[in-house]
Amino acid sequence: MALWACVRDRVATPALLGFLADMVPVSVARAGGRAGAGTSLDNTLRFGPRATTSWVLVDLDPHLAHDGYGHGTVALWAPDGTLLATGSQTAAMLLFD
Repeated sequence: MALWACVRDRVATPALLGFLADMVPVSVARAGGRAGAGTSLDNTLRFGPRATTSWVLVDLDPHLAHDGYGHGTVALWAPDGTLLATGSQTAAMLLFD
């Protein structure tokens, strides 16, 4: 699952990248054909160069959902192909009916 995100008139800060990276549980739920989110149990981000743009490609890769927990990774890209950050997350899943 991938999507473009933008905060109008602002360069993507490390804090904003952290907010965007927190979408891993959404991708885990969608990979299972459900709508959902999750409560982060472990969330790690590794930052590269500072962004010079407000646009960020959020590339989410759900890895595993089991026994109420979800795991996955994220890569955050600038429009010019620069890798801004990578991350991994484990979450207690919340599925919506």
